[in-house]
Amino acid sequence: MRRPRLTRARAGLVLVLFAAALLRLWGVPFGLPHRYHMDEPFYVVGALHLGQGDFHLTVPHNTPNLWQFILLAEYGAIYVLGRIAGWFANPADLARLYTTDPTIFYLAARATSAAMGVATVGLVYALGRRVQGERVGLIAGALFAVSFLPVRDAHYAVNDAFVVLLTTACCYAAAHFLDTGDRRVLAMGWLAWGAATGMKYRPAAFGLALAVAMVLVARRHGLPRRALAREGLTALLAGAAGFVIGFPGVILNTEVFLFHLRAAASQAGQSFEGWVIDAAPAWLYYLRALDIGAGAPLLAVAALGLVVAARGRRVPVLLIAASAGAYFLSISLVETYFVRYALPVFPVVALLGAIGIESLASRVARLEIASPEAAAGAALALCSVWPLAASLRHDQLLTETDTRTLAKAWIETNLPEGARIALDWPIHGPPLATREEPEPRSLRAFEVLVVIGKGLGEHPIAWYREQKIDYLVTTSYIRELDVLDPELRATRRAFYAELDREHDLRAEFAPYPGARGPALLFDDMYGPITSLWAVDRPGPTLRVYRIASGL
Repeated sequence: MRRPRLTRARAGLVLVLFAAALLRLWGVPFGLPHRYHMDEPFYVVGALHLGQGDFHLTVPHNTPNLWQFILLAEYGAIYVLGRIAGWFANPADLARLYTTDPTIFYLAARATSAAMGVATVGLVYALGRRVQGERVGLIAGALFAVSFLPVRDAHYAVNDAFVVLLTTACCYAAAHFLDTGDRRVLAMGWLAWGAATGMKYRPAAFGLALAVAMVLVARRHGLPRRALAREGLTALLAGAAGFVIGFPGVILNTEVFLFHLRAAASQAGQSFEGWVIDAAPAWLYYLRALDIGAGAPLLAVAALGLVVAARGRRVPVLLIAASAGAYFLSISLVETYFVRYALPVFPVVALLGAIGIESLASRVARLEIASPEAAAGAALALCSVWPLAASLRHDQLLTETDTRTLAKAWIETNLPEGARIALDWPIHGPPLATREEPEPRSLRAFEVLVVIGKGLGEHPIAWYREQKIDYLVTTSYIRELDVLDPELRATRRAFYAELDREHDLRAEFAPYPGARGPALLFDDMYGPITSLWAVDRPGPTLRVYRIASGL
């Protein structure tokens, strides 16, 4: 009698994993060969630098790290295959390929990120199965498979999906150890914890589940304090080894590590680089991120699942939930608002949601309204509608031409070769080629001035005339952000008002139909996240102005 059930369970898991892979791989080539995610080049180019023996990387924090070494291994495999096929004569040919067409480097990294996301789905299934059986495991895996924010961020060539896999591994190791006392799994959990902490620091909170699980198992078996201390030392060593594995830069790049550590300490509680990211307190911002990524129905059944676990004193579930809560508190104490910081919470939300759905299904079955399977299926469908629809819409948007690509094509067609153009930030504007820095698929090269800081509005129009700039290209990703400094805020507003009032708007490229678009969320800079149905393509609103002579 068990074999048909097992077969159905395996078929369900295969279906869930296939759906997870489809959602995470659809749209992966977005933007290429241009690079529109501001953090991806740090990891991809960083891996290429590692291949050249350069370990003194300064950006991003916690670099070089395990993710970059994974990418380095992939690029090494690409080189070996290319050498066999006759594409590369030496490693320099591979490096040159990045400047002519970096597509293969980003596709490999993004596909790996997607694979990490799919592996996390499988681990969420295993976690649910461990704490409450096959059906809870399948429901939890399905809920996480379609969760919008994990789907979205698994498209990117950064280490966030990898970190979520590692934090979920911590949760699984704690539950497994409580159940079996298997110290090998516990050691693997501490290694995963150390690697996640090494790459991002904040996942340190997930060590709570592992530490408390050790204490509870020691008490269960009546271990003396000395034996518990020895186990604690072993855990500390495993965690430290994982930290170095995840962040070998702590040894290879100690000066940069200490510099970033001091910088992070000095910026704690401050807004990211002086930008007004959001007016809400951080905890409310991240609650909203959970709502965006999971939807209200899933959050409601997850809350029910937490209540059910508390009433039933289900220690593994409560430990995992407490770790996620500690992590949520840690990200809420820092004013650098990034939606991706909430990602490690989603596997726990999926687990609690599955427990809540299972509880609802059992109650429905007792009332003889429907079978437990039918009730669970209906609840799962209800909780999946929003995140699945958002994930599908997001992926479809990624297949549309980005506004920056459209602006690039217009500029190359309508502005003369060598025209002097000022841009708001790299990546947020059109990817224009210069004589010094070629850009793939470019028809013309220009003299380009890129203004980083707080964007073009940092300087008056007269300053651009002095620099002999002919055209300004603004981006909504910078223009619509506000700054904390009131004097600079007034300067920027006056700049953009003058630009609209006195200078010639030659072209505009908007991601939305109509005259006015949706409100900007800071994380829209990385990829579509809010107002998915109010836009028809990715990218910012770009405006190309011809500067009047002023004579």
